[in-house]
Amino acid sequence: MHVRVWRWAYRGLLPDDFLASMRPERRVERWTRNLAEGWLTAWVAEDDGQLVAHAGCADTRDEDAPPGAAELVMINVLEEYAGLGLGRALMETVEAHWRELGVEVAVLWVLTDNVRARAFYAHLGWLPDGRTGQYEVPGAAVPMLRLRKRL
Repeated sequence: MHVRVWRWAYRGLLPDDFLASMRPERRVERWTRNLAEGWLTAWVAEDDGQLVAHAGCADTRDEDAPPGAAELVMINVLEEYAGLGLGRALMETVEAHWRELGVEVAVLWVLTDNVRARAFYAHLGWLPDGRTGQYEVPGAAVPMLRLRKRL
C-alpha cells in the first residue's frame, strides 16, 4: 500500500526511476523495524480487511523544534480512497493522541511542490514556519518545507 500511494502521490514530484525502484518488501522491513524499535506510533484504515490508509507520528527529529514537539512522519491514502475523509480521520486520531500526551506543538515536512498535500494540511490549520530542507533520493534533492500546528 505504501509503495502504491507513493507512486501515485509523488508522480511528477520525485524522479520516476526512484518511484519505480521502490519495493514493497523493503517497506515492510522498514515498517517492521520502526514499529519494533518503538520510535513510531502508527494507525491504519482498512476497507473490508484491505489496508487503504495509514499515519504515523513520533517525537520530532528537528533540533530547532520547540521542546516536546511531535512530528507527523507520514500520512498516506490510496488514490481510490483519496477525498473520502480517511486522511482527515487519521489526522484527528493523531492529534487526539498528541493531546493525550500533552503535546502543544506539532510539525511535519512536506515537499514544497506537493500542492495537494499542502492544501490538505492548510485546511487543517498547518502553517509554514519558515524552515526549509531537502528530501534526498537517488538522482534528486527535492525542496521541502516544514509546517507547524499548535494543538
